[in-house]
This record gives sequence, C-alpha cells and structure tokens, in this order.
Amino acid sequence: MKTSVLTALTLALLFVSCSSNSISDIKVDSNQKISFNTMRNKTLTRYANDNQNTYMVYALIEGSDDWYFNTIVTPTSSTTTDALDTPTNIYYWPGTKTVSFYAFAPNMIDTNSGITAVTASVAPDIIIDYTVTDLANMDFTIATPVSQAGTSAGGTNTPVTLTFNHMLTKISTRLDLSTTLTSAGYSLNSDYTTKLIVPYNSGTINANEANPTWRLGLSSSTTYTNDNNFIVMPQTFSSTDTCCIQMENVVITKGNATFFSGSLENIILSANEIADTTLVMGKDYDFIITITSAADNSDNEPIFNGEINFISTISNWGNQDEINITQP
Repeated sequence: MKTSVLTALTLALLFVSCSSNSISDIKVDSNQKISFNTMRNKTLTRYANDNQNTYMVYALIEGSDDWYFNTIVTPTSSTTTDALDTPTNIYYWPGTKTVSFYAFAPNMIDTNSGITAVTASVAPDIIIDYTVTDLANMDFTIATPVSQAGTSAGGTNTPVTLTFNHMLTKISTRLDLSTTLTSAGYSLNSDYTTKLIVPYNSGTINANEANPTWRLGLSSSTTYTNDNNFIVMPQTFSSTDTCCIQMENVVITKGNATFFSGSLENIILSANEIADTTLVMGKDYDFIITITSAADNSDNEPIFNGEINFISTISNWGNQDEINITQP
C-alpha cells in the first residue's frame, strides 16, 4: 500500500497489511522490537537534532516496494549511550531480513517546522518541500540512511543508531566598536537587532539520499529580522542577487549622552565575505561587524565625522604696566 503524505493532517502511520512482511507473521518477543538510539552523548558522536525535536522514521524491508511503516519518535533526554528513543508505536524486526531506515527532524506535525509537504508515494523516495520559517530560527535535519538486519528468533537485536545532519545554514552576527572608539569613551548597546536579506527561502530535498542536496525554489528575496541568529536555506547567489546584513536599533553613547541611535549602512555580502558566494549546508557563519570612525548610517551619512569637537585655551596676560596714583 503506497501512501503520499501531503499535509500534517494526512501524516498517518503506514502498514503492510497483505504480504509476508505482515506483523502477524513475526514472532513477538522483547528482543524483536525495533528500537532507536540517536546517541545524545555529543562527546561520542555528532548529534544535529539539538532541540530534541520529535523525528519521523520511514522503514523499508529489502525486496519490498512498499513502506513497512513510518512513525514519530521522541528523543530521550538521557545523555548515556545506551538510552533509547521512544517511538509512537512499537514495530518488530521481520526475521533476519534487512530493513532500511530514513529519518528527518522535526517531524512535520511540529508547529512552524518549515516543512510544507512530504511525498513518499514511491519508496524509497521521501520528497520534502521546505520553506524557511518567518523568524528563520528552526533547524532542519536528515539522518544518514541506515540498513540493518534483524536476528533470528530469540536473538538480541541492536538498536538502530541514527546520526542527524544539519540541512540548513546558520548565520550569527555580532556588533563591536573598534579599539579606537572604545578608548575614546564610546560604548555600544547590547540589544541591537539584525536584518538579513537572502535571495532564496525554499527548496525540496530527498531524505533517502546519503548526501542530500537541495533543489532550490524560485528566487524570492526574503527579509528576516531577529536577535542576530538565523537558520536559512543553503544557496549560491550572484552579483545581481541581494544578500546583505543591516544592523538595526544600534545605540552608541559617550559618557551619559546618546551619540547615535538608528540603523547602520547595509553590508552587501560578496565573495570577500563568503567564499564562492555560497552559503554552505551545515556550516555556521559568525559575522563579527566592527564599527570604526569611518562607519555610515542607513542614509550613507558618516556617523563620527559629524561630531563637533571644541578645544579651548586662555591667552596669557599682556605686559604689566606700573601706574602710580595718589589717593586724594
């Protein structure tokens, strides 16, 4: 029974009801249950599902063209290597046959996951349509596919270990004053925000690939504004695309006086800042933006050149004249 999953409302569990792989044909004992382990102990393995989002697992038995099952799995909060995640439903190994497992997180039922549709009508393809969320703050990961055989009845089955990989690009920004300005007594607020503009915000990807790649949607310049941390679509942009950063709500003070309050000039990202003008999948970019005395505001006007400085001196008294006067 092939099923196409198009919306969160139709994300139902899939069963193989009329074949030799039916659950009713499998001996049921505690060692035959299929269990999952994402190995949250980060000292031992890369674990990309950092937010502990529930994840979706699809399973396919060797030789079958139909999905064995799909189910939502909740990661364990334990950091021990043998702690198991909790599937919504229990499934059993089909004897000693090999089962291939494909997974992604978060599952599309999660609020604001970014996943707009999942189409799994032709196994083993799992085509995911994705649009970066409005705040650009949701991670999206796909596990490296795993193929594993069950053991004979009475044997002990090894948990299925899934390693999730970041499918998006992370961008962080930080604003600093130059040493010259701080030495001159200037200081910067900490609650500034960042506006990030990128050319692409959506794409499709196949979760059954060992090294998944995005097929980007049409270019649609998108602006995100938040507290300086973004998770966006990996992409390559050309000189005709707009990809830029603008720092907003910036306040510079000197002493007890506000010297500047507003937005800084746009920073157009190019090959000088990003190699090959490509935001690489799974990479974390940390932009440290330093304000110098040559910085401009959003109207391209100099911030510091407009400061009026005063220097005062007192001249010496002139030559002293002695004047004799007789008191009347």
